[in-house]
Amino acid sequence: MLWNQVGAKEYNHDLGYNASNHQSYKRAGKAKIEPTQDERDYEQWRYYIPKDPYNFRPLGRELANFFQTALKLANGDPGVRQEVILGMASEGGLRRVMELIDQDFASMSDDKLKDIFYTQILPFFQLISHPDVLASAILERHVGTIYNYLFGYGGARALAIYGCVARLLSGLSLDDSIAGEDAAFAYPASSSFDACLIALSMIVDINGTAQVTEGFQPIVETISACFSAEALRTSDPVISRARKSLRRIEQRLGLGVAIPETSTNAHRSGLVDDAQQPKFALTIDPLGNLSSEGPRHDNDHVNICNIRIMPTAQEVQSLRNEYLPTTTPAQWHVQGLRGLLDRHFRLLREDTVGQLRDAVRVELERVRPGAVRGSHREEIGAMTTTYANVSISHVALDKHKGLEIAIAFVQPKPLINKTMKQREEWWEQSRRLGGNALICLLSSQGCLVFCTVSEPYRPPPLLKHEIVLPKLRLGAKLSLCGDEHTAYALARPVSTDAGTQRQILEWYKGSGRLSLVEFPGVLLPAFHSTLLALQNMIETLDMPFAEIIVPETQPEAGPVLIQPPRYASRPGFKFDLSCLMTTARTDKIELSCHEPFDHSILTSGSSLDEAQATAVVDSLTRGLALIAGPPGTGKTFTAVAITKVLVANQEAAMLGPILCVCYTNHALDQHLEHLYDSGIKGIIRLGSGSKSKKLVNFNIRKVAESMAQTKAERSRQWQLCTAIDREEMEIDRLLRKLDDVDQFQSIEVYLTRSHPRHCAELFGDIDDEGFQEFHRGKDPVRRWLHSGHASDEPPRPLEQLQKESIRALSLPERQALYHYWISEGVKAIHEKLSTAMTHFHASRTELDQLHQENHVRCLQQARVIGVTTTGLAKDLNLLRRLQIQVVICEEAGEVLEAHLLTALPPHVEHAILIGDHLQLRPQIQNHNLSQESNRGRQFSLDVSLFERLVDSHIPGGNQALSLPFSTLETQRRMHPSIAQLVRETLYPQLRDGSSVETYPGVVGMKRRLFWLNHGHPEARTNQQQDVITSHHNDFEVRLTAALVSHLVRQGVYKSGEIAVLTPYLGQLRKITDCLSASYEILLNDRDVDGLQREGEGAETTAPASLFPSTKSTLLRAIRVATVDNFQGEEAKVVVISLVRSNANCNCGFLKTANRINVLLSRAQHGMYIIGNAETSRHVPMWADVLAILRRSGNFGNELELSCPRHANTSIRVRTPDDFLRLSPEGGCGLICAQRLGCGHRCIIKCHSQVLHAAVKCNKPCMRSKDGCNHVCPLLCGTPCHEKCQEIVSNVEVVLPCGHVANKLPCPSVCGEACPDARFCQVCATPEIKAAQVDFVTFEQYNEIDLDEDPCIFPSCGHFITVSSMDGIMEIGDHYVRDVNGAFIGLRGSSEPFSYKELKVCPTCRGPLRNIPRYGRVVRRALLDESTKKFITWSNLEYVPLVENLIEEQERLAQLYQSPPLHSEPRDITIEGSPDHQIKTISSRAPLWGRYVETFRLRERIKLYLSRVSKEEQPFQRVRNMVETHRQRRGTGKSFEFDDSILQTRSFVRANALLIRCNLLILFDFVEQRLNVRYRSIRGDLILDLSKNREACGALITHANQTKNPKEEAEGHVFYAQFAALELLGTVIKVQYDSPLREQGMTHVELADTLCKDHPNQLQTVSVEVDQVRKMLHNVAFYAPVSSDEMRAVLDAMKIEFSGTGHWYRCVNGHPFTIGGCGMPMQLARCPQCNEPIGGIQHEAVEGVTHASDLEEEFDALSI
Repeated sequence: MLWNQVGAKEYNHDLGYNASNHQSYKRAGKAKIEPTQDERDYEQWRYYIPKDPYNFRPLGRELANFFQTALKLANGDPGVRQEVILGMASEGGLRRVMELIDQDFASMSDDKLKDIFYTQILPFFQLISHPDVLASAILERHVGTIYNYLFGYGGARALAIYGCVARLLSGLSLDDSIAGEDAAFAYPASSSFDACLIALSMIVDINGTAQVTEGFQPIVETISACFSAEALRTSDPVISRARKSLRRIEQRLGLGVAIPETSTNAHRSGLVDDAQQPKFALTIDPLGNLSSEGPRHDNDHVNICNIRIMPTAQEVQSLRNEYLPTTTPAQWHVQGLRGLLDRHFRLLREDTVGQLRDAVRVELERVRPGAVRGSHREEIGAMTTTYANVSISHVALDKHKGLEIAIAFVQPKPLINKTMKQREEWWEQSRRLGGNALICLLSSQGCLVFCTVSEPYRPPPLLKHEIVLPKLRLGAKLSLCGDEHTAYALARPVSTDAGTQRQILEWYKGSGRLSLVEFPGVLLPAFHSTLLALQNMIETLDMPFAEIIVPETQPEAGPVLIQPPRYASRPGFKFDLSCLMTTARTDKIELSCHEPFDHSILTSGSSLDEAQATAVVDSLTRGLALIAGPPGTGKTFTAVAITKVLVANQEAAMLGPILCVCYTNHALDQHLEHLYDSGIKGIIRLGSGSKSKKLVNFNIRKVAESMAQTKAERSRQWQLCTAIDREEMEIDRLLRKLDDVDQFQSIEVYLTRSHPRHCAELFGDIDDEGFQEFHRGKDPVRRWLHSGHASDEPPRPLEQLQKESIRALSLPERQALYHYWISEGVKAIHEKLSTAMTHFHASRTELDQLHQENHVRCLQQARVIGVTTTGLAKDLNLLRRLQIQVVICEEAGEVLEAHLLTALPPHVEHAILIGDHLQLRPQIQNHNLSQESNRGRQFSLDVSLFERLVDSHIPGGNQALSLPFSTLETQRRMHPSIAQLVRETLYPQLRDGSSVETYPGVVGMKRRLFWLNHGHPEARTNQQQDVITSHHNDFEVRLTAALVSHLVRQGVYKSGEIAVLTPYLGQLRKITDCLSASYEILLNDRDVDGLQREGEGAETTAPASLFPSTKSTLLRAIRVATVDNFQGEEAKVVVISLVRSNANCNCGFLKTANRINVLLSRAQHGMYIIGNAETSRHVPMWADVLAILRRSGNFGNELELSCPRHANTSIRVRTPDDFLRLSPEGGCGLICAQRLGCGHRCIIKCHSQVLHAAVKCNKPCMRSKDGCNHVCPLLCGTPCHEKCQEIVSNVEVVLPCGHVANKLPCPSVCGEACPDARFCQVCATPEIKAAQVDFVTFEQYNEIDLDEDPCIFPSCGHFITVSSMDGIMEIGDHYVRDVNGAFIGLRGSSEPFSYKELKVCPTCRGPLRNIPRYGRVVRRALLDESTKKFITWSNLEYVPLVENLIEEQERLAQLYQSPPLHSEPRDITIEGSPDHQIKTISSRAPLWGRYVETFRLRERIKLYLSRVSKEEQPFQRVRNMVETHRQRRGTGKSFEFDDSILQTRSFVRANALLIRCNLLILFDFVEQRLNVRYRSIRGDLILDLSKNREACGALITHANQTKNPKEEAEGHVFYAQFAALELLGTVIKVQYDSPLREQGMTHVELADTLCKDHPNQLQTVSVEVDQVRKMLHNVAFYAPVSSDEMRAVLDAMKIEFSGTGHWYRCVNGHPFTIGGCGMPMQLARCPQCNEPIGGIQHEAVEGVTHASDLEEEFDALSI
């Protein structure tokens, strides 16, 4: 085909996404890769799609090439296929489809029509019916767009083109073939039929009106006539598929034909009697082996017991639809109870696991080889979050959780350049990868493993920087937020089978990258246990009430008589109802199942109304009892009453525990709290999801703590724990062995056992001539592997190689044999691991069962057991052992039938289901399985068992049974005006209790019920957010917050009595954020309770003194919830935000009567609806509600407020600003007329009593103290001081000791704390008076004049005169005094270590830290002591790090690591910061295990570096504290600080040690990668070490400034080594005169100069200078300083720190040591300040002092 350049230029194509950008080019900085042929063809093809769909040139004859090329591309690369469909579905592409359809087929000749068909129409149909196109979830929407466009208005386009198709096909037979002018385009007729019928089937399926469009029927009949009887019997797969498509089309169109036309006599609802409705059986592809096409995949079984819960790899990749049973039992493949359990298992699994399967399939299509994708991409969809480039970094075993893996992946894009705290907040707020989240790991080969996320380990503070392996104790470096570049998540596989374990270990040891798919909000326990329970139930078919739930035979017409429970049918048994009576009676109230009962006795003597009493009696006398209760009618109250009767009769009826089941943890907590409050004891709650404080001590775990184990249990537990510990140790050993499987020691062990001859040759150290070889530190396997001769011949078979001498093998044969050894070793370890894991899980399971024994004994003593439906399925085996006979399920209408079926243990005789089928149905995930969906009505998964038994007219209901049930009729929640909304629409029999008619009005509002209408549109949906959180309305958010603020300001409603409801989580989040940012004055609950105890009502106004108000956010004052999560709740005032406001009149979630019912029935006193009525009025129930509101005047565009203090003031609001303008303080616009508590006038606008009490008066305070005539200096609203603060003099004051004085004498110095009264110089004891206080004149306390020489009183109890203490403290050395002795300034500078000792009390040597006068002297001495300890510690820590680095260097030199087996070529770029480089190496070398210890050592060096940094030193910390204090005080003067007192040598040494460690890792890694023999399987290595050289430059500068020549020289050497490293290898081509080489040589010369200037200090560095010079001239590879040389330097350090010599300080206080005899014998310079040090003939130079204190510190060390 020819593509002209003019067309290519004229028809531009802009889809915004170019596949070639992802496949043709690598990331920036890498070489360009040539595009594939498909990509080049696509680039040309896309130019034929016009950019401007309204101004383009028709293709004419080139249209055939357009569709044929599109089909060709669709058969190739998946990424290109997706781009083709995207282009075809674009506006320009659809114009080309229109160009095809608009041709005048009617006037064409047969030959012309045939040519158009096979060159244009057929390629187009084959394109849009391509199996990979139809199976792609990514393309589903775009394919639907094409079929919608092809259908056209009224089906005109489809009829036009299929009229042509029918005309052509009518003259063909299925055995024919059609061909055009070009024989290359000849097709079998069957393929033509197949493509055309599949496309027509899709048109009919996707376009609903196609079923009733006239014109399709004759077309289908024409095509159907082409299928002969023989063709119908053929087994040809293409014909079979075409026949299947035709049958589906006929069925769909048959449905349309059967739909009656509109008639004036038809019922207005459109419903007809079931017998009159047309029915036909849709063809359903049977399951498993029952299907004519065979099983869909390896998890498609007839028996659900054989189905694995989580989807398999084949199941994910299967393109056939799953078999889903409908509500019609006749279509089930099995009948009766087995069929019912089978149906609910498959539907529930499809609802939960099905969404996981489909999401994984989408990701699998993306990661398959050849798919268009970026190398680093994160995708968020409606149901999933996907992470790319995932690897398993660690595998370990936890004795409690089993096998655990650490999953590593790149931090999400929003976290780039974020701090750790910001990352931590992001992960927490996003709620991603939280505990128990369900995830899936999958590879591009289609392998997958489902896991659950573990809770992260919280390390102790001392270990927060440490990575403890292999136990996976996740610290800061193995968490989601701990690392800047990599996130780590800990997970456990869902399945514990051997295949899953093997797959995880293969990924762990492999080099391929994985994808991680997270399913937010999907928790495994929510469905896993229930599905397992259904599998168990179908094996036994032991379920109570099966004859009612799923009758085997057709029952007789009329009501069904439900028999009483068996335990209640025993002769003589009667229920004692006395526990329900509130009035005293002398006789018992008994109920017999076989005798009539007078309900009036119960209603008159108890708190039950007539309907409740009837429901209680009916429930007790029916084995399967149903109670339907509208909102507020007391369902929970009735359930509590029934439970009380059952508990009271437990002994008489010989009942076990009563099982109370609820769907959610919240509902269960509420139900059990009601039981507890009613006086029922003996409650035990199962599960850990309770948030109730009342039920803390009722949890089974808490109760079981007091239940002692038996001796046998203790013995067995010890045995099992021992076995688990033993298996844990064995598994840890095997995992470590797996890490080292390719080390020569492991290979030697394997060969010794399996191939002793090879072992002797390889490790016997005998060469070919029989001589003994000696290779120090060499790996014999590496030596053998590298010494083979090259060969172009392929390796011989392994069987032959095993018989040959390994020394005679060629290099390829040695590699093949080596890889075989490794694979066999891995296989052996896998087998042992599988066995050990099997034993571990067996012991773990038995131990869990052993713990259940304790729980069984506790539960047997319980009266009531509470559990959720999920928890019941999980603990089903436990509950089966209790022989439970009675089950009560509340809110049964909200529980899935599958959950309720598992909630009926086999021994149950009495089941009571309480609910309301007109409120919320059970929540499901898949709308296509819902009764509300046209497609899902055939499945009706969300129809509960309760609704199915109560309402026989719904799909799947017991249509032949008429089960009796009780209905509660009196509601006691809503005011009658609110109840009217649901009474007139849903509950015509609903009555109001007398109490609701007396409800007070809503304070601050004119009306208690109102719909505030508005026209402000909702916000546009954000496609990047979850679907359920995408809808919000900013106007309603602000208006809701303003209304809530107004209600709270009334000061009447307690916390939680106001609720805000909304249908969308997006609106919920917006409202929550808005209310959280608004603060109000609230009334504490305790204050309201206090008012009620005083006889005041909560709604009445009280004096200000009774309202101690508090400040809080609005969010704490109210409840905010979605509609679905508020069922069963109530509030005094409810504010509703409907959110949806759009021109399409789409009201979203609130279109179903069930959800509207819940929304309108939560309020008690008042309800306010904020929404657009036009958006909702098309819904029938909303239309009725709006009519009621309009009729009662409770609808409008303005909401009328009420001022409780000025009732006649009119306040009408319609926007949020109106509240601020007209009712700013919750009242009206008038000024408050009340006086404040102080008597002053309130100047705030009209407000409630609570706000009035919180007003702070700003008038001057007029209050005075008793006996005091001073004026208070404070404001009136500020609390007064306890005592008058006025300073007085010339008055007689009685001292604490009893003496009277006209002044306040103090024996101490001003500024110090006054001493106790016992130190009064007049009345002190003789011992105190005789105490010697002057150490110069030796005077006693009673002899000194305190006015001239006061005393200092330390905390130890001794006291000394100021003159004596000043002398002891040598205060004159630190301060300057004037002639009168007053301090006027500081004396000199404070050099380090200039303080001789820490001053103490001269009498007892007690501390003097609490005396402010000497604070500077004491604290400076403390700083010196701290600095000494810092120097001591830093040297103590440094030496082991150097030793460890030497050991690592030796270990890596002896360690050899071969390339991974069959690894694909991978390019590696080492760039960025040193930390990022190390992370890159770590991600590329998890297989090797080579650098685990080295990385651990590097972390220790980094930790040491941070601890010896400038900021961590004592003087610097004090400096920072002073600077912070000065800034807070606003001090403007400069603060000078002498940096020379900081000890920086340790920091410089640590920095150099870290760079040396980085060098060691990089050089070793590069040496492994650049091995010439393995270049072909290693890929390219690209180095950018500019950041490393910058670090070297910083080291050089710092070392030069601090006079550390050794580290300065090392910095130059390091710089040259990094430069040489970039010049190494054959991958990077550089010129000999590269600037990098010149820079390296410059640093070499500078280092050489330093070595010559300091020959004694830099002997080791000089060796490195010579070595790096050779490297820069390409003479040698990197050879680190030998271990012997480094150990010599280390020994010198040990001598330096060991105390064999003596320590001194230079004139500036810098410490240094002199070895040998310890006396100075030669002159030198201080390396830090360059001052003279040392001496001659044991005489030190001037300024050098002996540092005895440091010697004492080092004497305590043992290095």
